[in-house]
Amino acid sequence: MTEPVVVLTCGAARVEVDLAAGARATVWRVGDLDLLGAHDETPTGHGAFVMAPWPGRVRGNVVRHDGVAYPLSPNFGEWAIHGTVLDRRAEIVQQSANSVETLTTLGPGWPWSGAVRHTWQLTKSALTARLAVESDGDTFPAEVGWHPWFRRRLARGGPVRVDLPAAWMLERGADHLPTGKRVAADRPGPFDDAFFVPGGRATLEWPAALRLDVDTDCSWVVVFDELADWVCVEPQTAAPDGLSGGFLVGPGRPRTALTTWRWTTP
Repeated sequence: MTEPVVVLTCGAARVEVDLAAGARATVWRVGDLDLLGAHDETPTGHGAFVMAPWPGRVRGNVVRHDGVAYPLSPNFGEWAIHGTVLDRRAEIVQQSANSVETLTTLGPGWPWSGAVRHTWQLTKSALTARLAVESDGDTFPAEVGWHPWFRRRLARGGPVRVDLPAAWMLERGADHLPTGKRVAADRPGPFDDAFFVPGGRATLEWPAALRLDVDTDCSWVVVFDELADWVCVEPQTAAPDGLSGGFLVGPGRPRTALTTWRWTTP
């Protein structure tokens, strides 16, 4: 049986949303240019997916709340990474030709009952995403973000260049987690690192092909560019290992985030 895919169109833009994979965007096309792709077909390796109720790795695969340590199940080698909705079925709340709102339960891998509400909205020159982790009654920590797998090269033009006006970045330890030490953001890559970007702005530009301006209310952006064919620029509300002691979701108090990607072409 073919899993449902929602197709959004507006002008020359097209986005395809896979409901069976946490409402991730698997296709994002502007004219003849495919922006997204698949490093691999694992839940963490393709498209543009939602990270909730936490982004990145968690130290010891444990979330701590009210003095209690709750274990999280590994889903990427030895790590519990990028939340619990990567491969969970999303249900449609409402839909139009150029937008879709979905709801995905946090699932049995999360200690508390809740859901992720997510919206993709497409215009002729922008893709906007809205995220909210909602509680069914309990209070619990939650952080969110998006993880797009951008192609380093599009069908034409030069390789992507990333401009990130960060105030600073976090030093990364040998365990891939931040040490907590702030360092200058002008260090050379390649990166798998968290940058503090208080203005919530970033730019990806494929010379002679397309420019993508990122505008987000998230203060953190993780850049992953260690692979030859892919670049990930990930808006998120907290750095990796920022879940315990982070934002507390409760009834009527969701953890929310908003990002808009606007494009221009030569």
